[in-house]
Amino acid sequence: MSESYTYIISADPRHRLSEDTAEQMLELLRRHVLSDTAITYEQFPQLRFIDSGQNFSQVCCPYCNKTITDWWSAEMERCHSSGFSDLYVVVPCCQLTTMLSQLQYSWPCGFAEYAFRIGKAEKRLSSKLLTEIEALIGTGLVLIYQHV
Repeated sequence: MSESYTYIISADPRHRLSEDTAEQMLELLRRHVLSDTAITYEQFPQLRFIDSGQNFSQVCCPYCNKTITDWWSAEMERCHSSGFSDLYVVVPCCQLTTMLSQLQYSWPCGFAEYAFRIGKAEKRLSSKLLTEIEALIGTGLVLIYQHV
């Protein structure tokens, strides 16, 4: 049986939250999401890639939109071996520098120091709630819809 989750991460891969802010965020989400929906928070020991699960299909260059999925797989392995300490890459098609987090993913994906996960997410979060979250945590957001 497949499951769907919504991950909320910072648009800034290196952004970190205080424990107090994370607790406030959990309370805010619990007030706006159905009471029987699991909401979790995890602070990672190192930067982590959060993918869209079965929704993932390809990666494209942010400059020319060429599909670079095979190249991306090799770059991810290389960067993962160093704990994603450096996200900068040179895309093979344009020979321009970008970050792995800035590539064009078929469904939103991202890199994060932490993530909030809303289980069995059946509806989208309102724009009002997203604005409240951004104000609380002090950064832009990436919403990742993961299907596993």
